[in-house]
Amino acid sequence: MANEVRTTIETLVRKVTEFQWTVNTLCRMEGIDEIYPNIGNGATEGESVATAWKPDEFYHQPVTSCISKVLNRAAKPLPYEEIRAALEEGGNTELAKVQTTLSKATHTFRKLPNGLWGMASWYKDRPIDRRNRTEAEPDTDPEPSGLFPGGGPTPAE
Repeated sequence: MANEVRTTIETLVRKVTEFQWTVNTLCRMEGIDEIYPNIGNGATEGESVATAWKPDEFYHQPVTSCISKVLNRAAKPLPYEEIRAALEEGGNTELAKVQTTLSKATHTFRKLPNGLWGMASWYKDRPIDRRNRTEAEPDTDPEPSGLFPGGGPTPAE
């Protein structure tokens, strides 16, 4: 009986903490102060985000949703190695799909120029550089040149 109560308490605490992280993420997205400033990212000081997961947290779950949980809990961009370690710690058995999922699911994940990975929703106002699937610098040329890529005039001329 005592083990069941402790398990229930741990589950509820985890759910409350996840709720608090979500609220803080939304606050940051809106540019307002976090409502729960003392919750951190689920890891204690000096500990990686990967060690903050239950051993069966990601067991038999799609890789995309696992990566999303890791990034949302961290509430900051992470390197590939740390994302993969978190999935491994959480019991995901499809670790070979992590890099492919990050690279191909550009509607969900965004690779930053510094090599870290974040949620695309955090950067919705920034275009993607399709050549290397990272954030592109905003286009600074306000006027189109009027020429086709081949250098000739437009058909209207």
